Amino acid sequence: MLSHIGRTLRALAAAALFGAAIAPAFAHEGHNHAEQEPPAVTAGAVPRGTAASGAFELVAVAHDNHLEVFLDRFATNEPVTGATLEVETPAGPVKASENRDGTYRLPAPWLAKAGRTELIFTVTAGDAVEILPVTIEAAPGP
Repeated sequence: MLSHIGRTLRALAAAALFGAAIAPAFAHEGHNHAEQEPPAVTAGAVPRGTAASGAFELVAVAHDNHLEVFLDRFATNEPVTGATLEVETPAGPVKASENRDGTYRLPAPWLAKAGRTELIFTVTAGDAVEILPVTIEAAPGP
C-alpha cells in the first residue's frame, strides 16, 4: 500500500513525462532549421564538385588554373584508368588528360573567376558511357 505522498509523487512524475512527450519542440532564436540556408563558401575552402551515376563516381578539385579529376567505379571505389573525359566548360569543350597516378587533369582558366560554374562530363570507359553534371562553387578572392 502506497502512502499519500508516494501516490502524489508518482502522479506528478507521470504528468511530467506525459507533458514532455506531447510538448512541441521549438527552435530558439537564430536556430530555425526550416529556414536554414546552405553554408556559404569560404575563401579557405578548395572549390570542388562531385557527381555519381550507376557506374562512376567523379570528384573534380580546383587547383589554381586546372581541375584535378578523380574517377572511380561506383560499386567498388576502384580508380578508373584509361577512360576518356570530355568536358563542356564555360570556354567550350575540353578533353582531360590522364596523369600517371590514375587521376585526370583539365585546364580551367575560368576558375580564376569567383562564382558558380556548371560543367558536363562525358565519361567513356570501355563499353560504359555516362554523362555527369558537376557544379563547382568558387569563393571570391581575398
